[in-house]
Amino acid sequence: ASTRMFWTYNTSANSWSALAQTPASVRNGGALAYANGNVYGLRGNDENDFWRYDIGADAWSNRASLPVNTGWGAALAWDGTDTIYAFAGSDSKDFYTYSISANAWTSLANTPADVNDGGALAYAGGYVYAFRGNTTTAFWRYYVASSAWEVKASTPATVDQGGSLAWDGGDFIYAFRGNSATAFWRYYINGDSWTALTSAPAT
Repeated sequence: ASTRMFWTYNTSANSWSALAQTPASVRNGGALAYANGNVYGLRGNDENDFWRYDIGADAWSNRASLPVNTGWGAALAWDGTDTIYAFAGSDSKDFYTYSISANAWTSLANTPADVNDGGALAYAGGYVYAFRGNTTTAFWRYYVASSAWEVKASTPATVDQGGSLAWDGGDFIYAFRGNSATAFWRYYINGDSWTALTSAPAT
């Protein structure tokens, strides 16, 4: 929303608290990923800024900027070790990896098609799962070991602005469709299949 607001949610107290504001305004393409005790963020807003938030110090710092600007459909996903994966979005096929220890970006194999509104990423067991968004049903998987993309089972309906993915650490990935809809889905990794769950309370 072109603001610098950043918050933390306390699960036990069911409450929100304001934290240090971001270095600049965040808009379309803003994204976050937790990694190794810090939070990493894309600014979006058709800029290439990339930041790190130090939880203990409640402070932001600049990290290496992406090689391209980010916008609608930009996304981040951490692999649990030293690597963060990123979509640039903005109707591009750009896909990158960020080395936390080296503070450096590397371009990876292009996505099968352009990524835009609703683009999303989730890392799960050696693969990166992805929504293309862009009002399509496309769902892909990137195999890290072979550096290659493959097409997986299509989503039950088109995904657009607000699409998102979250891995549960086991056999399932949960997803919002976005697209001004209440749809909430579960993807079964081993079965390559989607199931519709109880709808969200609002679009």
